[in-house]
Amino acid sequence: MEEKTLISRGQFWVIVFMYVFANDLIRGFYAEELTNNLWIPIIIGAVGGVLIYFVYTLLFRNVSGIDFGDTVTHVVSKPVCYILFLVYPLYFLCLVFFNLRDIYEVVNIFLVQEVKLLWFSLLVLALLFYLLSKGVEVFARFTTMLFYITLFIFVSFSGLIMSFNRIHLNYIFPILEYGFGPVIKPAFLMSYAIPFGELFALFGIYQYVKQKDKNYRYGVYGLIMASVVLLLITLMNIIILGPVAMTIDIHPSLRITRRIEFAVFVQRFDIIVINVMMVLIIIKLAVLLSTTKYMLNYVFKLKKPNILLIASLLIVFGICLFAPKNYTLLLDFRIKYIIRYVNLIFEIIIPFLLVLVPSEERNQHQKKRYDDFED
Repeated sequence: MEEKTLISRGQFWVIVFMYVFANDLIRGFYAEELTNNLWIPIIIGAVGGVLIYFVYTLLFRNVSGIDFGDTVTHVVSKPVCYILFLVYPLYFLCLVFFNLRDIYEVVNIFLVQEVKLLWFSLLVLALLFYLLSKGVEVFARFTTMLFYITLFIFVSFSGLIMSFNRIHLNYIFPILEYGFGPVIKPAFLMSYAIPFGELFALFGIYQYVKQKDKNYRYGVYGLIMASVVLLLITLMNIIILGPVAMTIDIHPSLRITRRIEFAVFVQRFDIIVINVMMVLIIIKLAVLLSTTKYMLNYVFKLKKPNILLIASLLIVFGICLFAPKNYTLLLDFRIKYIIRYVNLIFEIIIPFLLVLVPSEERNQHQKKRYDDFED
């Protein structure tokens, strides 16, 4: 590995939770067709996300590679591994750009109007460079600290929302008025894309977990915990605001937070939520960029891997320069093409092929486990 430090299973749990929670930012676009039934595909999608994560872990559990790159090399050979490790960074940088635009739009609309995209991007990317240059151990400690703050804010705000608003349980009905058909496709999309997907990048961090062959389940704990939080936010939106309100705004947390009326002198709780969203997005971007840096360094093996990180950040900044400024157009493109097809290829098809491709070492490992069981 490029880094000698390791992170604990609890830190990986926290990183997974924050990474998935960051997807709350724009997941409201599913509500347009599902309305009051949105909570059903969330449950199904969360289960699907857990199953996909389990498939990913088979790479580490069945092949005794030293790190992520060696594990993939054992499965598909070094040339194919190099090709994958050159293509995947492009995919991750694409996700970095879209997530950066998501949080920029929120900040520009609700927090600081007329802020320039280029200045905002430059500031966030500089912060990411500083954070990642400190190494995975510092990143894990930083994320753990922010996790407790985020959890406290979520619990506190949920209590205030439930206390100061009338609850309408009848808003949940009718349940599955048109059967299971309309919820199957969104549930599948949720499992490998937003909000419970895009998990393959996490394995650039997972390789640093102590005793990763045994502690893979802690990623599941983080995913389940984030799923419960996202489900609760969805249910609060439905039973308080109603199903129609769900279709107006794609930001579920911001929408429901505006219903807090604590005191005359305490207003705009949504500002706190926006700052939490920024923290979550920065953590997600850090994971994506960390894995990008690792993959590129595995291929090029530079003595100063931060050069590759700088190059990656410059590519993202360049995309921000030349990409369309119309956010609605970008979001529509992302929903129609990135989520449906690009995410499917990089989160399902390629990883599943890596797991299914037979390798001599995997067969030996499975034979040894069978012999041990027979003994």
